[in-house]
Amino acid sequence: MIIKKEKKNMTKKKNKHQVEEIMITSDDLVYMSDDDIRNLHDSLRKDRDYAVREGFNTKNSEVSLCYVQREMEIRDQRRSAHFRYMKEHGLPLDQQDTQDTDTPSAVSVLH
Repeated sequence: MIIKKEKKNMTKKKNKHQVEEIMITSDDLVYMSDDDIRNLHDSLRKDRDYAVREGFNTKNSEVSLCYVQREMEIRDQRRSAHFRYMKEHGLPLDQQDTQDTDTPSAVSVLH
């Protein structure tokens, strides 16, 4: 998967947008923090939206965005499963566990 970041010129009709392509694999996403994943997701959405507005090909942006969204979904499902397990077995929940269930899920944020 190729993630686009600011730097390299893409031009169409005198409009310029700085984009740099960097390679991030789905294995790399597993080791990124939730905040980094959310930031990457936001950045990719902005890049895709820009590409749509300017008439650029959006295939690579959309594929990368799908990988990041899938990682967010996996984390959300894992968080929910952990919460259910802890609750079913009467185990104490961490402060972080209860906060995660009160916030909108990654899946709902994506849509």
